[in-house]
Amino acid sequence: MYIPQDQCRIALSIDTLEILQMLTAAKVKTIHADIDAALAAVAKKHGLNLGRGTHIRYNAETFKLTAEFGDKSSTGEVDPKFLMNLKRYGWEFDLDEKDIGKTFNVDTLGECKFTGMSGRIKAGITQLSTGKGYVMRAEAVAKKLGKKPIARLPNFA
Repeated sequence: MYIPQDQCRIALSIDTLEILQMLTAAKVKTIHADIDAALAAVAKKHGLNLGRGTHIRYNAETFKLTAEFGDKSSTGEVDPKFLMNLKRYGWEFDLDEKDIGKTFNVDTLGECKFTGMSGRIKAGITQLSTGKGYVMRAEAVAKKLGKKPIARLPNFA
């Protein structure tokens, strides 16, 4: 089942000056955790995947949260955006859906697992000891997984 992206995105804005005067980084972090927990419960109830959780941006005037949901029957536990990018760009690095969840060692992070592609040349990884997500060059991830990235032809234009 496909859910259009415009139906998957949630954006919350708080514009009241009184509330903004009370917002600090610690307060926003607490609110963010509460909203993440609530959205995870909604996603579970409806059989959706919350992906990487919510992303927060704020400044002196606004507070904004975005979240992306995907259908678990088609994406499993993988972030829908990471899966879509893997299908689009993974071939350039000899990466495909079978590689999701494979583990490898990163010198500075320890044991990590591949979680998809965050963009055309970036791969998503999750540190197993903490569960924290990181982004790494897809070519480096492919080499760590024993893959041989496809050589690109030079652009003669």
